[in-house]
Amino acid sequence: MDKFGYYYRRVLAYLFDFLLIQLVVTCITGTQILNPQYKSYHKYYDEYLVTYKEYNYYDEQQSNDIKTCNDLKKAIEKGNITEEEYINKYKEISKKENYDDECLSLVNDYNNHKINKEEYIDKLNNLAHNVDKNSLYEYILLIVLSILYLVLFQGFTGGQTLGKKILHLKVVNKDGRKKVSYKQLLIRSILLFDIIYYVLRSLNAFILSLNTYVFVNNLLYYAKDVLLIIICLSIVLLKDSRGIPDLIANTKVIDEKRVIKKMKID
Repeated sequence: MDKFGYYYRRVLAYLFDFLLIQLVVTCITGTQILNPQYKSYHKYYDEYLVTYKEYNYYDEQQSNDIKTCNDLKKAIEKGNITEEEYINKYKEISKKENYDDECLSLVNDYNNHKINKEEYIDKLNNLAHNVDKNSLYEYILLIVLSILYLVLFQGFTGGQTLGKKILHLKVVNKDGRKKVSYKQLLIRSILLFDIIYYVLRSLNAFILSLNTYVFVNNLLYYAKDVLLIIICLSIVLLKDSRGIPDLIANTKVIDEKRVIKKMKID
């Protein structure tokens, strides 16, 4: 039960600190006066959302249209309808003009809008690229605040963020005898709080070509989640609950309640 409580509090402390940083950044970037990229970001982001919804709508129409055609073909094969009935039914579907209630032929939709599927995807990727470029201020803010809070503030308090303080946890040196250094906290925080992710994402948006950007951006997105899962598993499975960031930084997270209890017993 003590071990479960320890893991539970570590998760809560992580979420508290992560959400605290995100909240501060959101408050700053969400204010036009404080965010120089506010207008350009929302311009591309709003256009991206409209295009994304439009693309998915037409893609869904294509899926429904193909399914209907396949169902009709199967009906012909089973002898449930004649080929003439199939042709008439398909013509009936193609002539539907109610965009909200009926499925149109995607070919007709694309022709009407003078755009094809590949052009939709290119437009979405271009807009996503511009959204990322106009998120640079937000990414820099996330990186700076993370370092200020997770490294400088935590180092000043002797290894405790507000989340750890509330939940009676503390980052200490591996041997527990000397104070954790700022360098150790920096290494630990880079791996644990997506600092490296936002650094790479910022570089990706401005350095790489569009096609490479799309590939790398997807790779970073999934790699971030995979890394977090591996870190969580390492905390549970490895000795002294020292996850990968702790192993690399030569640190560990102690339970102050357990330490105090042990001191009283001794």
